[in-house]
Amino acid sequence: MNREQFLDALRTALNHLYDPDYLRRSPLAAHFGVADRLETPAALQRILISAIDSLRPSPANSQNQRFYDILLFRYVQQSTQEEVAHQLAISPRQLRREQTAAIEMLACVLSEQQPAVAADVQSAPPAAEPAVDDLAWLKEQPPDGATDLATALSGVLALLRPLAADRGIVFDLRLAEELPGVAVHRMALRQILLSLLDAAVQSAGGPISLQATAVGGQIAITIHYAAADGSTAPEMAGRLADLSGGRLSTAFVAGQYTARLLLPTAQSVTVLAIDDNADLLRLLERFTEGTRYRLIGCRDPRAAFDLVEREAAQIIVMDVMMPDLDGWEMLGRLRAHPATADIPIVICTILDQARLALALGASGFLRKPVTREALLAALDAAVP
Repeated sequence: MNREQFLDALRTALNHLYDPDYLRRSPLAAHFGVADRLETPAALQRILISAIDSLRPSPANSQNQRFYDILLFRYVQQSTQEEVAHQLAISPRQLRREQTAAIEMLACVLSEQQPAVAADVQSAPPAAEPAVDDLAWLKEQPPDGATDLATALSGVLALLRPLAADRGIVFDLRLAEELPGVAVHRMALRQILLSLLDAAVQSAGGPISLQATAVGGQIAITIHYAAADGSTAPEMAGRLADLSGGRLSTAFVAGQYTARLLLPTAQSVTVLAIDDNADLLRLLERFTEGTRYRLIGCRDPRAAFDLVEREAAQIIVMDVMMPDLDGWEMLGRLRAHPATADIPIVICTILDQARLALALGASGFLRKPVTREALLAALDAAVP
């Protein structure tokens, strides 16, 4: 693969960073020695994200800072070009130029790392061994928010429908309305569902029924179908469920197979974001999608008190550089008002005044431009 081909493959892989089907087919998988493996998409994704993370600069004012921010926001955080340009206070045209330069730098980093990646692959233990290490993070790193079951299930069924169609299998879905999000990593949930439903498609002698309901603090997912020769749940699905705080049980009686999956739910936390910039509010909404946080944007700080009461906001994220009202004054009003006095307030501003914000009663501080990681960490710390 020459340099132009490598750059083209890298650019396309970054644009499909969360598309396991594409990553499995990417020429970069073979280039880095991770092709034709069960975990090929996850392995290639880790290689790319780790390379981006290696560009995190020190000190923060180096040229690498801009390249790192662009790659982080555009590809890891999945922000649009318009959102990133606004975050970095540059024009979309300038962003496109710098984005090209950032990808070229990333290509250099990956080229330097390639021998080490190949060595890691060659020295890896047999396939049965690394699975334990590969899954350990599920216990060590709790999910940063809620995962939407309907979205995850839709993606899994899209993958399985061609195979199901070949076997004449149809899915009968019955999902309860307004199901809460599950406190399970998105990739783990997808793999659990994919393992169970793939096994069902291979064994079912007729329609596959899938029901999901909320039961207390859990979501119960039941998969049921007729199977002539019995069926067993894939071992990986059970392990992933256990590591994610859930439980999988199965039964095969009189030609009928049933799998029951219990998963923990994530309680929703309402966040009111006050900022006069509509683009930033949309970005914050994107950052909280699929998490336990329900973000409500407010461009008029004078409407904040009504929104807090009407939406039962539990956290407030607020800018202090707004044209119609000084944010520091607004912070004082919120702290003095009985309805908002005890609500955690996170100041989010381009100003480097964290000490002042905390001294005036803020519970947390975010410096713009904001990353998804920093926002979620600040919200987690502020949860009452």
